[in-house]
Order: sequence, then C-alpha cells, then structure tokens
Amino acid sequence: MKKTNFKFSAIVIFSLFIIIGCGDKYSKTNLYGDWSVSEWKVETSGKSISNKMDMNFNADDKYSIDYGSKKESGKYWISGDYLHTMAEGKSEMSVRIMKLNSDTLVIQMNRGGKMERVVLLKN
Repeated sequence: MKKTNFKFSAIVIFSLFIIIGCGDKYSKTNLYGDWSVSEWKVETSGKSISNKMDMNFNADDKYSIDYGSKKESGKYWISGDYLHTMAEGKSEMSVRIMKLNSDTLVIQMNRGGKMERVVLLKN
C-alpha cells in the first residue's frame, strides 16, 4: 500500500511540474495599456532608429499600432517567449519578448533581415 501511495504522489508532483513549466512565461495582463518607444536599435551595429511605434494592447486580445504614417490593428496572444500579432486581413507575425513587466516591454524583432531590439515604456 505504501509503494502505491508513493508512486501516486510522485506522479502527481511530476505532473504539477510539467503543468507549471508549460505555462506562458509572461503575463498577458502586463501588456494591457498604451506603450511608447523609449529606445530602438539595430543589434549588430548599435545604430539607433527613430521611427514611431506606439502600441496599445486590450484585455479583449485586440491590439493597435500607430507607426505615424500607417496604423495597424488586429488580435494578439503570447505563447512562450513570443508575442504574436495578426493584423486584420494579414498573416501572423511574432516578436521575441526579452522582458515584460508592468511598465517595461523589451522585444527583439527581425526587420528587413536585421535583428532589432525595441524598449517600450508604458504611458
């Protein structure tokens, strides 16, 4: 009887580790709100980019981005280390989340074959 209880307990504990480990690393609720670029650089050269990219993420899984001359909106989700977006009528895109907390979002993205790092601060 004791061996069965031990095996059952071991299975339950192992299952809990698997479930906890498979959850998203970043909390979607930290994304909610308006974000503005604080710093944007090409990783290999360190060259600064001064483009506008204001973002808004809502609790209803909708987002919008204001690039200045262009606007984009659609749905978003987080999976693992990636923030996925799908603009209305467009294909899915993703960026790697380097940091996400209640006031800072750092993403890494491939734009035109160059890796860029963008730091956004919550407004």
